[in-house]
Amino acid sequence: MKKILLILLFFLQISYSMTPKEREDLNNYYHQAKIYMQQRDLKRADREFDKIFKLLKEDKYNSDYIFALLARAKLYMHFELLDRAEFMILKALGLSDGLAKRINSLCILKSKRETKDIISKLEENIRAENYYGYHVARGFIIDMFNLKDSREFDKLRAEARGTRYDLIIYPILLRVATAKYNRNRALEVLKQRLKEAKSGDEVKYLQNKIAIFYHLLGEHSRALEMADTLEKGGDRLNALFIRMNVAMSRGEYESMRRYERAIRDINPNAL
Repeated sequence: MKKILLILLFFLQISYSMTPKEREDLNNYYHQAKIYMQQRDLKRADREFDKIFKLLKEDKYNSDYIFALLARAKLYMHFELLDRAEFMILKALGLSDGLAKRINSLCILKSKRETKDIISKLEENIRAENYYGYHVARGFIIDMFNLKDSREFDKLRAEARGTRYDLIIYPILLRVATAKYNRNRALEVLKQRLKEAKSGDEVKYLQNKIAIFYHLLGEHSRALEMADTLEKGGDRLNALFIRMNVAMSRGEYESMRRYERAIRDINPNAL
């Protein structure tokens, strides 16, 4: 986390269009968001970022705006909300909401047609405006899905190498996307193993693992359904752990504390 914070600080340049009061407010919102994050209170931290984005206009050339997007991504990474984190990082590359959402879903859709269509859209953007962030987004998809690059765009992409988009944003995006992809693959393997499980203990073990991966992928409703299944099968402790973690990721601070107390009642040394 410290390395990510140092990287993000690279972006924080003084914007002369902001008044001293606005700059002070901005710094206070960041500070308060950090405190809430340390307290594991996602909702309140998120509200501070809402205030930040009210001060900042959407502008892909503004370092303050890019920094805010990456800082919010860091918040979501802290709570294992990888879809939200990836969306913020893609926005930091200058992508529209619609295109960012489509790329956000790629590892789940696994559609070659969708992938090629998104690359075409990015290439249209590049032709209209040779913006470095678009090259990095296009290169990211090509790298993730082991696709071939065209000579035309490979040459243009070389211009984006060495920029802050390629050196700083790309590694963070790759880290989040790889985690998402690997977790989806792991979930599919666990589901198949559950179908083939023979003993009751193995079933409980796999159900718990599946619930954990649902939580890590942000599929909270399914994670809670698995927690209910675990409790019905007599595994109340792991069910409570799942509910506690989901509550933390949702920013439901009081519920999280309630589940923590229930866990300690069963096993004082569990946390």
